[in-house]
Amino acid sequence: MHRITQLNTDPLPDFVHLLAGFGLPAAFVLVNLVAGPRLRAPTDIVLQCWFAAVLLVIHIPKLPAAGHAADGFAFITALLAVRQLSNLSYLRSWIPVHPRAAAVASAAVLVPALFAHGAIRYMSFRDGLKLDSPFGLSAVAPQAEVDLIRWFRLHGTSNDVVIAPGSETSWMLATAPVHTVASHWLSSGAFEAQSKLRDRLYSGDWTDESAREFLGRYGINYVVVPDGSPLHRLLNGYAKVAVFAPWTLYRLPENRIATTLPDPNWSPFPAK
Repeated sequence: MHRITQLNTDPLPDFVHLLAGFGLPAAFVLVNLVAGPRLRAPTDIVLQCWFAAVLLVIHIPKLPAAGHAADGFAFITALLAVRQLSNLSYLRSWIPVHPRAAAVASAAVLVPALFAHGAIRYMSFRDGLKLDSPFGLSAVAPQAEVDLIRWFRLHGTSNDVVIAPGSETSWMLATAPVHTVASHWLSSGAFEAQSKLRDRLYSGDWTDESAREFLGRYGINYVVVPDGSPLHRLLNGYAKVAVFAPWTLYRLPENRIATTLPDPNWSPFPAK
């Protein structure tokens, strides 16, 4: 649990870089919060307290997931910036005298913002139904992954241990009633070590004896093997219980779930 807490703790940010990350609106609000006109309406007080609390909470040492304190921060910053602008007396008197300049200034702010908003919406709709998105906007899973998870939901048990290539598939398999090697760092203090062992297994870097020892020591009785993997040769004598192209699912009936996990730092395997 201590290790998981460490992984879930963000490094304390430098205040200047944090403010730069939040952008000019946040810097504007902070300056006005310190030196600008005082806003006394109850809703304004709520916004100001929220803004200040985020900047304080995100700097509390050892606070798990402190970055989530900034969820909604941009929205609060925008509301507070508008309220502060509306209470600047010189700005209220300047706008009626210079309406054209005010319109140009407003357009300079609104046009890029609307462009960015429209662009992300367009990209989300364009890439949302693609399996691969260079911007990480895909909202769909490969059919093989969906079929694999469905199979384990129907046939898997709490005594089964599965290993699969790739971090996303390993994580999503946790939605089935099985155990998964290197499922997710929040679920295992040995996640990093298990991820390295999993990647070495699929790279074909071990001898056959080392690979079998790893599978047996962890009690892995189901192995998901992609096309072209050297594991097909290693598992050639085992039953193919299902095929979800490009994956083949092998069952190793002699392996049993371990009563205690191996040492996470255990990696005695020689390379080929």
